[in-house]
Amino acid sequence: MSDLVNGVVLSSNPIRIKGEVLDLRGQQYGELTVIDFSKKDKQGRAIWKCLCSCGVTKDIRAQSLRSGAVISCGHIARQKSAKRMSCLNRTKDGASREDWYSNYNSMCHRILHGTQEDKKYYNSARINGVLLEPAWIDDPWMFYDEIGSKPGPDYTIDRIDSHKGYIPGNVRWANKHTQSVNQDRKPHGQSGYVGIQICEKGVNRRSRDRYLAFISVNGKKINLGTYLHLENAMRVRYDAEEKYGYHHTFKRPKGELVSEPDYTFGEHPGITYDKERKSWRATFSYDANPRKHKYLGSYDTLETAQQALNNATQMYKAGNRRFLNDIQRSRDGIIAISPEGKEYEFNSIADFHRQMNCKINLNRILKNGGSVTSKKSKFYQWHFERKQTYNEGKKMLVA
Repeated sequence: MSDLVNGVVLSSNPIRIKGEVLDLRGQQYGELTVIDFSKKDKQGRAIWKCLCSCGVTKDIRAQSLRSGAVISCGHIARQKSAKRMSCLNRTKDGASREDWYSNYNSMCHRILHGTQEDKKYYNSARINGVLLEPAWIDDPWMFYDEIGSKPGPDYTIDRIDSHKGYIPGNVRWANKHTQSVNQDRKPHGQSGYVGIQICEKGVNRRSRDRYLAFISVNGKKINLGTYLHLENAMRVRYDAEEKYGYHHTFKRPKGELVSEPDYTFGEHPGITYDKERKSWRATFSYDANPRKHKYLGSYDTLETAQQALNNATQMYKAGNRRFLNDIQRSRDGIIAISPEGKEYEFNSIADFHRQMNCKINLNRILKNGGSVTSKKSKFYQWHFERKQTYNEGKKMLVA
């Protein structure tokens, strides 16, 4: 069915190539009702005369009607604009000038227009009930009446119960420390307790297979020590929570700290077995501090290594401190002999690497005869020896 209006054919099934236009008369688009065809503009697009629900008649393009870009004569947009301006005027004249308004605005933005990262923390799965009090969105002064003045520039809005939203009775001003104390914390790793993690073998040589206790205060991690007993780590962590005002996540074990065994290098204190070199390495720790130690040398048997360690302990207790430096000097020193027979002396293996700008495994070379056999090495057919004082230092302890 077609009809001719103002020289244009209106049809329910128009032929565009002939200039016909789809008949929209009687159609409803939002607040607008299409009354009659008006004209075509310079680009050949149809314009319709529409009646708005407020009684205003206006000419609107068919494309704008069908796409939903225009749904009224403009009174809806004016109403929204007036409401928005009234809100802006209210905040501009009052709340927006206050020091707490930026925190209030950030709170509303996190809930209403938050990023994907914000939605991970502010959603119905993590928070029970209402995320943000609706009355506070329209009137920031109602929020101010609930929370009061901002105590200082370092304070931000905090939820007292992190499982509830920004609602009356659950908001307060808090500094960074209070915020960190009040946040949700999960157990670390395999220990199953907050602030305690397992130092697996190889991660930390001095605390292998132990429990590391720590606490974070104002963004700074405080190490509380490593312990072989889980109960000791729990006691230390619990006491630190008491000191810094954290709420507890587990019960404190009964009793006080139990004694921890001294750090040892293996089954025999101060002695380890080198599988690669098939020898026993003796290390003497002094001043009751595992960080202060001297390497005494490697020995063919466990008994010899124990004798060297016992002698070093007796000499140290007798007041002889010079032997520590004598041991260091005796174990240092490398002699490099070129294929032409020229000798070069170095204070240590590290000194050789530094001066010759190379990295070769001198310990293995010295063990296997002291000669470089790889033709790819620039030290091919070079021979290396330790200074005689090395063996003299070892004999000093086992004599």
